[in-house]
Amino acid sequence: MPAKLVLCDEPTTALDVTIQAQIIRLLLELKDELGMSMLYVTHDLAVVAQLCQRLEVMYAGSIVESGLVADLFRQPNHPYTQGLVNATPDVDAVVDLLTGIRGSAPPSATGPRAVRSIHAATSRAPSAKAESSP
Repeated sequence: MPAKLVLCDEPTTALDVTIQAQIIRLLLELKDELGMSMLYVTHDLAVVAQLCQRLEVMYAGSIVESGLVADLFRQPNHPYTQGLVNATPDVDAVVDLLTGIRGSAPPSATGPRAVRSIHAATSRAPSAKAESSP
């Protein structure tokens, strides 16, 4: 029985663009031929734009934003999502300075609750969506 879900954890990281394109093409062909779904884990939003319909953004172990790829690219609400989107190169843009997320990441021992509290305190985005863990 063919797989219904394939987990792809950074399958194109550190590959040159030619090999990356071949892997992406192969994944899309397999998805279509076998009718399977893919859960694609990556920091590369350019790859996400090619492969995915929906996007779940995780920060420090918690999903902080979720939605259609086009919607999240157009209007990212969470500071980490904004940082990822802004880190995607735009050959037409002139950028003098890269921006970061204010504050610092909490120690991993403090867990997801502390992360949500820190983002609630530092985020100025009024509609930022922080989702609770299932």
